Amino acid sequence: MTATATAGPEPQAAPAAEAGGHQTFVNGPVPPVATGNGAPAGPTASEQAYGGHEALAFAAHVTGKQPSAEGAAAQAKLKAKLKAQYGTDVHDFNKVMMGRNKLEQQMRAALPGVTARLNEVAAERKLPFRFTEAELATNFLAEGGVLLMTGQPRASIEAGGEIDGFSYLGIDTFASRRAQLKPWMSKDLASWSADPKHGETSVNEKGQTAHSMMIRDIPQGVEANAVMFAGARAEFAKVCAAEGVDTSSLSEEAWFFWTTVCYNGGAGTAKKLLKQHGIDYWKEPYKGKPNGQSAKYNASWRTATWDYARQTEGDHLDGKVDHDKKPDEKPDASTH
Repeated sequence: MTATATAGPEPQAAPAAEAGGHQTFVNGPVPPVATGNGAPAGPTASEQAYGGHEALAFAAHVTGKQPSAEGAAAQAKLKAKLKAQYGTDVHDFNKVMMGRNKLEQQMRAALPGVTARLNEVAAERKLPFRFTEAELATNFLAEGGVLLMTGQPRASIEAGGEIDGFSYLGIDTFASRRAQLKPWMSKDLASWSADPKHGETSVNEKGQTAHSMMIRDIPQGVEANAVMFAGARAEFAKVCAAEGVDTSSLSEEAWFFWTTVCYNGGAGTAKKLLKQHGIDYWKEPYKGKPNGQSAKYNASWRTATWDYARQTEGDHLDGKVDHDKKPDEKPDASTH
């Protein structure tokens, strides 16, 4: 997987300030998006597949908020705490989750439906884990999605251009693993990925040939990345079963850390590190300079970044945070 999320210009400052830095989503009917001639636009394929036309047309109901001076100080304190805990800087993706432009709005609108679908599949298959929007958003943005929101590709994607899954979504091996990943896919993604014309072949950072896929738009990209994340989590669960690790006692931090190890390095790397360091390896701060080739570094900064997002915005990215929950408390089965 690519680890390119640190590139690209900083997003422009969001309007207005409010303590806490939470987004505000107003309930109620959402007006249809108008076309250039003023007529309501019909639903696109993604709008039908990822929550419906109204879910993707909520721009008027999303208000980006900046924290007050007190809130900013609290966030800085939390970042420092997480840096000491994980040994890496926190990548603050909260700004990109505010829905200030069309692509951010599409990402936010797609997340609830994609998360619910993955959790339904996990429940049907009686798997020992679940997913949260904060997890899926963090992985999507960390694997390159943030560049789509803030970098050069944004204009092209907003104009309807397809997305290079290899370069911007971290789905390097999606096409070659399609059969394995299909149970996690919606009908829309399954149909799209079955068409050979959407496949692409690239060479990854290790010089290996990767069979990825071009993606229609942001909502489908959110799902494709999430499906890969789900596949990685399922693979790690198998590793745990083979190594005699009781997954019923794993914390949210452990699940996220090891899923990202599996996502970027594969089940083999996860098994090797698990044998060498044990299931609590996530608790050991990373030591050394930033190193994109280090499985420990990559998993640590992603975990720190997710931990920051869920502690400031909550598992559902709605600003509702359980401040009484212990950092490594066993996750509730309904959310993880």
